[in-house]
Amino acid sequence: MDAMQHMGEGDISSTQGPKAVLQVLRRFETTPGFYDALALVEAQRKAGGRALIAGEGGSLAYEFERRGAEIVELPAESNVFWRRNKNIKRVSQMITDLGIDLVHVHKTAPAWSAAPAASQAGVPLVTTVHHAFDSSAALQKSYAAIMAASTRIIAPAEAIADELANAATVMGEGDSAKQKIRLIRGGVDLDVFDSGKVTAARLTSVSHSWRLPDDKPLILLPGNPDGHELLLAALNEISDLDFVCVFVTRYLDVVTTGREQLNAAIREAGLADRAFVAEPCRDIAAALNLCSVVVLPSAKPKGFRRRVAEAQALGRPVVALRTDGTAEQIEDGVTGFLVEKNVASAFAEKLKHCLTLSDEARDKIQAAACETVRANSDLRRMTTETMNLYSEVLNQTAIAR
Repeated sequence: MDAMQHMGEGDISSTQGPKAVLQVLRRFETTPGFYDALALVEAQRKAGGRALIAGEGGSLAYEFERRGAEIVELPAESNVFWRRNKNIKRVSQMITDLGIDLVHVHKTAPAWSAAPAASQAGVPLVTTVHHAFDSSAALQKSYAAIMAASTRIIAPAEAIADELANAATVMGEGDSAKQKIRLIRGGVDLDVFDSGKVTAARLTSVSHSWRLPDDKPLILLPGNPDGHELLLAALNEISDLDFVCVFVTRYLDVVTTGREQLNAAIREAGLADRAFVAEPCRDIAAALNLCSVVVLPSAKPKGFRRRVAEAQALGRPVVALRTDGTAEQIEDGVTGFLVEKNVASAFAEKLKHCLTLSDEARDKIQAAACETVRANSDLRRMTTETMNLYSEVLNQTAIAR
């Protein structure tokens, strides 16, 4: 089953008639905002509105098309000044010609063109900041500028909301900018990531394709393999245990040119007989359901960690480095395990502990993790809250006019 077949629902019921919402991504690939944008396309279409997606191109445009989105290829990110100005004019004219009612930008890079274009066209702008950012003065100034241009700013994690509020304070934007910030936590589809709905046939299909042994626990690193050096070093420190470690993505674009380098790193670590990079797997729910533990060794201070929520929804324990994102989703020892230091020995210690949990301890973590995800990371809630925000913005704009 495609893990993205079922997305959340939303409504723009408080506005008059179907509305046209243009979402802007950096590329039609698994960049920040990709999965949220897919879910919002479905919600917008189910609400009777038009869903348009603009981006710089990419291999996954078909995922939007098959959900009924209108695709607009656009060089949404460019550091060339003249090209950016041309892009602003192009987007502004497109907004007018296509009758766009609201623009929603995912990530800040596309906002440099979309924000002034939306302003020129006289339509409201919603910006989602998906990742935590550097606290340097230059970046704070940049974020403050985007906040000033946006009608609302969505933060998918508390840490990001706090950083945005801090940037507004530092740059003297005041309470008006802070009032634009909305915390709308990211979510995953709980119908797809439900262990009770993952059939034996699906598990067997993935297991056979990977030629997994039946008698060894599976360690899985899903998605972007950031921090793989740390993980490989940690695996060597628990070499006394039996295990198989698999690096896997849903789409080829996540690894691309790094695939050979990752395989080379596995060989250099002396783990070629215990770890490998799998072919992209569309049935990530089945892959996660097969594993004993999910690992996330990335030290990048991301916001909402989708793979954490997916694993927890399926009752799989997660071992992750403590970052702003993972700390919001994992309670150490209760819903998963957080590694405090970015060193192999610390990661190995938590990983070994997780692999040797008693059945009773594993069951307790599974129950707590599932409960947390259902309370905080439901995709339907995310799409509903975002669609309600669209209504709020559109109604506010209508009153102002």
